[in-house]
Amino acid sequence: MGDEIRSTWEIVLEKLEKIGKADPEELKMENLKESAFKACAKFLNEPTSSWEDTVGQFLSQVEPKYKRQAIKFATEVLLKNIVLPKLETQLANSERAIAGLTYLFKGIPEMGKLIKQTEALIKEYYAQRKVLYEELKKRYSAELSALEQALSNNLGVEVKVSAEQHPQFQEEWRKISEHLDREAEKQLEYLKHIFQRVVS
Repeated sequence: MGDEIRSTWEIVLEKLEKIGKADPEELKMENLKESAFKACAKFLNEPTSSWEDTVGQFLSQVEPKYKRQAIKFATEVLLKNIVLPKLETQLANSERAIAGLTYLFKGIPEMGKLIKQTEALIKEYYAQRKVLYEELKKRYSAELSALEQALSNNLGVEVKVSAEQHPQFQEEWRKISEHLDREAEKQLEYLKHIFQRVVS
C-alpha cells in the first residue's frame, strides 16, 4: 500500500514538474484537448444539448491555426463513444456519437459515406445479435419443453426450465457472440482508422 501511495505521489510530482517545463504550445494543446473533451461530453451525455451549443460553440472559439487540431480531438472523443452495442442504451449512445460526426464533417460527401457505413454497421450488428439470440432461445425452449412436460408429470406441479439459464445455451451463445463480435470489431476498427487518418 505504501509503495502504491508513493508511486502515485511520484507521478503527481513528475506531472507538476513537467507543467513547469512545458512550453506554451504544449499547454495550449492540452487545454484544447480538455475543452474538446468537455464540449463533446456535454453533447453526448445531455440529450437536450444541441451540437451548436456544445461542440459547435467550442469550435467557433478556436483560433484558425488550431482548428484542425480541435477537430482531431473532437473526432477522437466521438469515435471512442462508438461501440458495438449489446444493449439499447449503447445503441443510442453510439448513434449520438455518429450524429456528432455528421455535424463535424457536414458538407464533405466522402465523410458522409463513411459515417453512413459506420451507422449501418452499428445498426446491423445490433439487429443481427438480437435475431441470433432469439433464434437460439427459441431452439432451446423447444428442446426443453419436453423436459418441462416430463418433470411436471412426474412431480405433479408445473415446472418451468429457462432456456437462457441452461449451461449449454450459455456456452453456445458465447461462441456465437464472440464470432459476431470478432467480425464486426474488425470492420468498426477499419472505419475508425480511416476517420483517424483523415484528421491526423
